[in-house]
Amino acid sequence: MELLSHQEKTLAFYTSRLGRGLKFAADFSETGTGKSLPAMELARLFLEFRWPDGGKMIIPRPIFYITLAGLKGQVQNELAKLKVSSTIISGTAKERQAAYARCIDQPLVVILNYEQVLRDANHLQSLNPMMVIVDECTRLANQSNKTRKLLMRILPKDCFRIGLTGTPVSNNPVDLWGIMDFLSPGLMGNYYSFVQKFCVKPKGQNFIVGYRNLDEVKKHVEPHYIRHTRDQVLDLKGITSRIVTFKLDKSEREFYDKLRDGYIREIKEQLKVKKPWNLEQLMLRVAKLLEVCDDVSLVSSDFDGAEGNSSKMGCLIDLIKTFPEDDHIVIFSRFSRMTKILGRVLGAPVIDGDVSQEDRSKILESFQAGNERVLVFSNAGAFGLNVQRANIVIHYDQPQSVAQAVQRTARAYRYLQTKPVLEYFLIADDTYESRVQKKLTNKLLLASELISDNPIVSSSSELLELI
Repeated sequence: MELLSHQEKTLAFYTSRLGRGLKFAADFSETGTGKSLPAMELARLFLEFRWPDGGKMIIPRPIFYITLAGLKGQVQNELAKLKVSSTIISGTAKERQAAYARCIDQPLVVILNYEQVLRDANHLQSLNPMMVIVDECTRLANQSNKTRKLLMRILPKDCFRIGLTGTPVSNNPVDLWGIMDFLSPGLMGNYYSFVQKFCVKPKGQNFIVGYRNLDEVKKHVEPHYIRHTRDQVLDLKGITSRIVTFKLDKSEREFYDKLRDGYIREIKEQLKVKKPWNLEQLMLRVAKLLEVCDDVSLVSSDFDGAEGNSSKMGCLIDLIKTFPEDDHIVIFSRFSRMTKILGRVLGAPVIDGDVSQEDRSKILESFQAGNERVLVFSNAGAFGLNVQRANIVIHYDQPQSVAQAVQRTARAYRYLQTKPVLEYFLIADDTYESRVQKKLTNKLLLASELISDNPIVSSSSELLELI
C-alpha cells in the first residue's frame, strides 16, 4: 500500500525524531486524513529493521496498538495490507495469559483496546514493547485516568510513543498537557505548575474559568506534533453545512415548556446550595429537552401512540424527499431508542451499540455497495467507521461537543469521498436545541491551534442561560 504525500511527510517526521534521539511524537491531523497509516508503516520498519545498539543488533520486540474495541478488526486489516504481522488477544483469562506468553520477543503488533489494558496490565508489562501507538489518545488526557496511569507504569523507558487524535482544535490546553505528558513525562512540567501558569481560577476556588499565555503553550508543543487538515491534503469536493428549522406543534410545545420551566427552577436551586450537582449530572437531566425535540414519546408514556410522528420526523421526511435518488444518506442520533424509531419509520438499517461487530460489517458492506440508500447511526455505533458512499450527513439531534460534530461528519467527508458533502442540522425553533446549535457554531469558528476536545457547555450558569 502506497502512502499519500502528506502521509510520507508524517512518516519522515517520525523518523527524524528518532534520528534526534526523541522517543515520542503526535499526529493531530483531522479525522479522515488517514493518520493511522504512517504510524503503521513506522511499526513495519521497526519490526523489519535490526536496530543497532553499541555494535550489537537488537531483535525487534512487540509493538502495542491501542484503539477502541470496535476498531480492532479494522486495524488488523490495515496492518495486513502493509504485510505486518499482528494479533488480537481474547478469550478467558487463562487463554489470554497463554496468548501473551507466545508474543514475548516476537516481531508483531499486539492490538489492544483501552479496557484490555486495565484487565491485563501485568501480562502486557512482560511483553516489554519497543513502541506503542495510541489511537484516540484524548482518552488518556486526564491525569487521573486509570489506563493512563497503568501505561505510564508498564511501558519501558526506551519505548517510542505515538499519540493519534483527530479531535478538533480548541482553547482547552489542560487536555493537551495530559496528552503530551503521557507521551513525554515532564515535557510541560507537572500538572499543578501548568495549571498555575496557564489557567485562570476564581480566588479561593478550584475550578478553571479561563486560560492565559496560550501562545507560550503553543510554542512549547508545536515542535512535537504534526497536523494536516482534509482540505490541505485531500482532493475533496467540499462540504456545505445547512440548518433546517421547524416549529414544535402545540402539544409538543406545551410539554417542552413545562419540562423546561421545571429544569430552570431546579438549576437555580442547585446554584444556591453548598454542594450542588456537578455539571455532568445537570446535563444528563437537561438532555431530556433534546429528546422532546426529537420525539416526545422518548420522554412521556402519554405520547406512546405518537411514536415516530413527531414534528422533527416530518421535517426529516420532507427533507429526504428533496434529495436526488442517487444520493446516499447517513443520519445520526445520540439516543439509542431514537435510532431504532428512525430505522423503523425510514425502513433503514441501524448501527448502534447493540449491533455486533459481525452484523455492523455486513450492514456497512451493503451500504457501501449501494444496496441501501439510508443508514442510521448512534454516536457510539458510528465511531471510527467509514461511509464514503454517503454524501448527505444529517444530525437528527445536536452533538455533545465540537469533537463529536466533527467525528460524525468525518464518517463521510474523508479520504476516497468523490462527491461534495452536504451536512444538515435539524433544529426545533426557540428551544434549548437551537441555542446549543448557536453555541456549537461559535466554538467551531473560534477554535485555535491547541488540540483538544471542546464541550459545548462548561458551567451550570451557562447551561441555565441556554435553557
